Order: sequence, then structure tokens, then C-alpha cells
Amino acid sequence: MAIIVRGGRVFIGFLRIIDQFGKISYPIYISVGNVVLHNAVERIHVAKKFCDVPQGILLIRGENITIIGELNPEINIDEKLERVSEEEIYKLQQEQTASRKELAKKRAELFAIRGLGFPDFLDIIDDT
Repeated sequence: MAIIVRGGRVFIGFLRIIDQFGKISYPIYISVGNVVLHNAVERIHVAKKFCDVPQGILLIRGENITIIGELNPEINIDEKLERVSEEEIYKLQQEQTASRKELAKKRAELFAIRGLGFPDFLDIIDDT
């Protein structure tokens, strides 16, 4: 079973328990109950590299689930992506986050020059 939660984290594991209290209000809101995964891993992707970080038994609240589905066992992810160590994937993830923050900062500056967007929150607080 593969589950993507709010924030974009991906968890993979064997489905053991699912609550049946979920709400279905067609067509706007569908909610699955809480889910328990056994032998769960968090799959972290950065570009064409990935790593499975062991999580063990994992309880995921239904309100945090954005996508849930079965994995096709015939598809081998190692053919398309390169498996790397946890240390390497965390380093790559930090680099990717830093570059995205820098890009967002440049974009905000360009918008500010053109009179679009909002000022930085820290600029409002800092009155020195």
C-alpha cells in the first residue's frame, strides 16, 4: 500500500487496519479512516534518486491522507531510479530545499520590485 500524506511525504507498507468511520460527502469531501501500516518505510525522492527509510508500524490519521492506493508488484523502481543511502538522500534533500528557498526569495524580490506580493513578515516586525 502506498500513502501520500499532507506535506507530500510518501509511506509504503502492508495495510493491517483501516477504520470504517470515514465520511463521504459526494463530490467534495471523501475521508478514509485511520490506517495502520506494518513494515512501513518512508520513501524519499530527490530528482532521480530515492531512499526507503524504515518506520516499522505506522499509524496515519485519516485526515492527513491525500492519496492512498495499492502498488503494482510487477513494477521495479530500481530500474528507473537510483537507490542511495539515508545520509546521501538527506543531504540531497537539504540542497534541494535550500535551492527552492533561494528561488522563492528571488521570485518574491522580483514581485516586490513590480509592486506585487506582500512584504516579508520579518521586515514588518523589525522596526530598528
